[in-house]
Amino acid sequence: MNTLVVYDSQHGNTERVVQAIGRALGTPGEAQAVRVGEVSPGRLTGLELLVGSPTQRFRPTPAITGWLRSIPANGLGGAGVAAFDTRIPVAEAGSVLPGFFARLAGPGAYAAQHIAEGVSPPR
Repeated sequence: MNTLVVYDSQHGNTERVVQAIGRALGTPGEAQAVRVGEVSPGRLTGLELLVGSPTQRFRPTPAITGWLRSIPANGLGGAGVAAFDTRIPVAEAGSVLPGFFARLAGPGAYAAQHIAEGVSPPR
């Protein structure tokens, strides 16, 4: 499994989460963490993709938002996709990252639509 973790970090919190994820994923070379400005959307095909962002005014950072919008509709090329954000508690605000993935992956895409709607995918 080759995992690419694309992230932005303003105060270091998201970067610390990314470092912990890297340690948990294990073998160097199988997982790579890259700041959002250092990766092009063309590198996503066939990877497991994890996107992490702090929130600013209840949204991902402008760098993450712009990068996500730059991914063509078919640019994920079968990539497994997940996202996380570092923010205030869920009860106080919702994440908008899953909605980006639902739009990118399209209707019926594995889990993305269900995540964006806030429900569990069928088992």
